[in-house]
Amino acid sequence: MVQELILLCDFHISGKVDTMSFQKSFPVLYKLAPAKTIVPLQNSLTVSLPFDASQAASHKPFPDNLPTFHCELYPLEVVQSCLC
Repeated sequence: MVQELILLCDFHISGKVDTMSFQKSFPVLYKLAPAKTIVPLQNSLTVSLPFDASQAASHKPFPDNLPTFHCELYPLEVVQSCLC
């Protein structure tokens, strides 16, 4: 999956394109999703500690609903201002 994400980052878009198909442009990555791999955002990696020992049993150190990789069928929007 890491190699496919690198290919996604390095993908060259030629011409004026407004949308792309995830399934057509990145078929291997599309087939790997959904994956339970957590997207490493800062809040996903920051641990919170309980205020005191009485809360330790029910305390959750990481937030619920962490972002994971999930591919939808809708088109990917291409932001022209971000293209080199």
